[in-house]
Amino acid sequence: MSIKNKKFGFTLAEALMALLVISLITIASIPVITKKKRLVETTPHGKWMCTRNASGQHIVYGSEANPSGWVVSGDKCQFLVPRGARGFVVSAIGGGGGGGGSSVETEVFSDQNYQVTKAGKYKFFVVGGGGQGGGWDCDFSDRRFGLTGAAGGVAYGEIYLDLKTSFLTLTKGSGGNNGGSWDGAAGTDTVITRHYGYNQQEEIVRARGGQGGGSRQGLFYGSSCRWRNTTAQQGSITFGSSVVNSRIYNNSAANGIKCQTNDCDIYIESKYNQFLDNYRKIFKTPYISDSVGMGGSSRAFRSGNVGNSGYVAIALDTVYVGEGGKAAPNPKISKFYPSFDKRRFDVTIGAGGKGGEKGMAGKPGGETKVGNLFTVQGGDGGETYNPTTTNTTGKYAGGNGGDGSLYIKGEVQTTAKGGYAYGDTINANGQNAKYYGSGGGGAGVSGSTSGTGGNGAPGYVIIEW
Repeated sequence: MSIKNKKFGFTLAEALMALLVISLITIASIPVITKKKRLVETTPHGKWMCTRNASGQHIVYGSEANPSGWVVSGDKCQFLVPRGARGFVVSAIGGGGGGGGSSVETEVFSDQNYQVTKAGKYKFFVVGGGGQGGGWDCDFSDRRFGLTGAAGGVAYGEIYLDLKTSFLTLTKGSGGNNGGSWDGAAGTDTVITRHYGYNQQEEIVRARGGQGGGSRQGLFYGSSCRWRNTTAQQGSITFGSSVVNSRIYNNSAANGIKCQTNDCDIYIESKYNQFLDNYRKIFKTPYISDSVGMGGSSRAFRSGNVGNSGYVAIALDTVYVGEGGKAAPNPKISKFYPSFDKRRFDVTIGAGGKGGEKGMAGKPGGETKVGNLFTVQGGDGGETYNPTTTNTTGKYAGGNGGDGSLYIKGEVQTTAKGGYAYGDTINANGQNAKYYGSGGGGAGVSGSTSGTGGNGAPGYVIIEW
């Protein structure tokens, strides 16, 4: 007879033997489990931190002197390994770089032709040629009477040029010289002309020459002197439509005057030079003669002195703004060490890089060193650069600082803004970085105002066990 649904299993003896083996293993393991539990409960745990304060001093948190607060420790921190501690996690970041400084550099050009290679705001200064002084042919007693030539027209202003302008023609006026006639000749005009497109041009400004001084002559020999021409007016100014922020010097002292002493030229120059001083300040250069564009004085028994040549110059204010400082690269985040081979070791924190002064790059951030375990780099300083676009309002923002990437519990992460960023119209300086390892803001420019880059933030070290 066959048996169906046959089943297999352990015998009672086999099951009892299996339970016996499990029980023996459990009993043997109890001391090991208990020992490990006691080890975990008795091993110390804590957090130790080191950074720099606003004065650049090292400060430490979790020291023996103050386990739950910050203590100034001078030029370094020293980590004392807690007895019995194991399993250390170390995080570190270097100092952030300083932001670049900004500047406005004035380049002056007075050549005949200027090739426009940069778009931007150009300043100009023009003086027409001075008129020649009148001659004198009279009775000896009237010998010092005469009419000086008038000064050429004088003006300055601004114009914005884009790269559609190929070049500017700068024509300097000459002083009046009639080649021997008694009446003085007028000076010639000083002109700036813009050339663009195909054979197209626009006159930006024309400073006309001053009129020549009238002569003093008798109707016949021995008779009293009479004025042949008593009008000698300063040259006028004509501006093109693209000129902005212009100013004209127009003063009676620049007109021809009756000269009764040998000091006529000095008298006129003392008034006229007040305006030339404005040129020196605006163009940031002293290189212009005090007599430029002045009219000539009259002379006895011959034609008057020739007028002085005019002057023309353009200046380009080239703007340089600061980049934001770079954040410290490649921080060590949560690097694990089962234990340390030394009882104590030094930690030095990288200082934040100093922001660049006018037109200078920011300084790099310092390195952070954790004993002989490892070193992390600081961030590079921000460079200065010329913006590629022209801002007609004259405001250029500096770059923002780079953000530090080491997370620190309880610290609010902030970005150091560049000067004149986000609608700020008060300060050209970049902001100082606050969050550890971050770069300072770059300086911006508003008009002719430049600034200093912001300082980078110091590094940081955290040791947990």
